[in-house]
Amino acid sequence: MASPLMRWADRGLTRLLRLPPSTTDRTVNRNVGMPMRDGVTLLADRYAPKTSTPAGIILLRGPYGRGPLAAIQTACVYCARGYHVV
Repeated sequence: MASPLMRWADRGLTRLLRLPPSTTDRTVNRNVGMPMRDGVTLLADRYAPKTSTPAGIILLRGPYGRGPLAAIQTACVYCARGYHVV
């Protein structure tokens, strides 16, 4: 279940960006390790929609980390509309 802040942010971004309404809730797996060829393990957060027919997968990369502001602005918006987001 999304927190009240996430629901409020989703409603605001839906209006601001003129997006279709949210279609699903989500689950979040934090600090999922992905081993690279050079031996380094990168950590990512995986947002998965609770639906049997996901729309696709979106990979988000950025230099500023995986903080809550980035999650509200990007990952949660896509995930609420049926996309898996890493």
